[in-house]
Amino acid sequence: MLYKSKLPILAREVRQNDIDFSDITLFVVHHIKENVVEFIRLLSLVGFKKIVVIGKPYSRNEVAEKEFKKYAEVIVPPFEELEKPTFISLFIKRHLSSTDKCICFDMSGYFSRYFTQNAPPKGLLGVIEETKNGIWFEENYQFKFPMLSVASAILKNYGETYFVAKAIMRTSEHILINERQLTLAGHNILIVGYGSIGRHLAYFLRTQATVSIYDIKPPLRLRACVEGHSVLPNLKNLKKFDFIIGVTGSYPLQRELLQLKQDVILINGSTGKREFAFNPIKKSIINVIKTQSISTITLKNKRRIHLLAHGYPVNFFQSESIPSYIFDIVCAETFILAQLLAKSKFKPGYYPIEKYAPDVENRVANAWLDLWSK
Repeated sequence: MLYKSKLPILAREVRQNDIDFSDITLFVVHHIKENVVEFIRLLSLVGFKKIVVIGKPYSRNEVAEKEFKKYAEVIVPPFEELEKPTFISLFIKRHLSSTDKCICFDMSGYFSRYFTQNAPPKGLLGVIEETKNGIWFEENYQFKFPMLSVASAILKNYGETYFVAKAIMRTSEHILINERQLTLAGHNILIVGYGSIGRHLAYFLRTQATVSIYDIKPPLRLRACVEGHSVLPNLKNLKKFDFIIGVTGSYPLQRELLQLKQDVILINGSTGKREFAFNPIKKSIINVIKTQSISTITLKNKRRIHLLAHGYPVNFFQSESIPSYIFDIVCAETFILAQLLAKSKFKPGYYPIEKYAPDVENRVANAWLDLWSK
């Protein structure tokens, strides 16, 4: 039965599991999406003491949420609550006793940030981070607990980032054509961030739009230049751009928002409400008008700024982001790391999978190729 799963690689790992998880509580931060339901269902089959999911409110599918609740306890806090440092504190007090063992599947660093600023629970076996937005630290950072990561996994970089970039374009085009009778084609577009997602976006857009690149890291600006893109040295003069797509995971545009082109359209391709920081210029905002998919902000200087998906990550807006057969790769790697945490006592530190468990990458890659390369 398991091999009919939408996540067949993870299903096989679950079927072959011989680790006792019965005294371990699993905490999961994730999107409440239909292709994540199978991930939670399969995790429920290995016998965790309990599973508690913290859902990201901006990527919440009500049908999926009902399915989630068959296999786990589900909490979907308002976005403002989730972002508060006190949220994880209250969550831990509510769901974990002082003697309980736990593993955290993190997304965007909610658990890892909290556990570095506060004493981690005595029973914490480790945190597994899924996204680069959760890698907020330098690699030599001194952790008080084991911090494992699939965020920079070779397989994730090769597979998932391509589809994330496709989803950013697909959903943006859908919103634009339906609400504004616009497309990205034929416009001046600035991509802020030239990591793997930014590179894919630039590649997809270069034949249909005028694309420019900015990245805070000089080596990535050099790479963009070598690969044939117009590169900005800074973010001081952005008045020519019709669209700005942010994929940095931080807040590169702050007071620069006051000097953008009239009716510029901003697209968040990373996480939360990052990329465009309106709080530093809140006194310059006259009003905000929302349609189904776009927020329009009017400033005192009469400029209008349009936020697709209301400033949330557009690739998750009323849509799945990546197909299940790609999502399966990250799910399988994450579960295998959880097995390692349950089986062996890790010392505090940072353990990126591509450096500390390359055999896991090879194992999952071979399993995926057996299924999909024929």
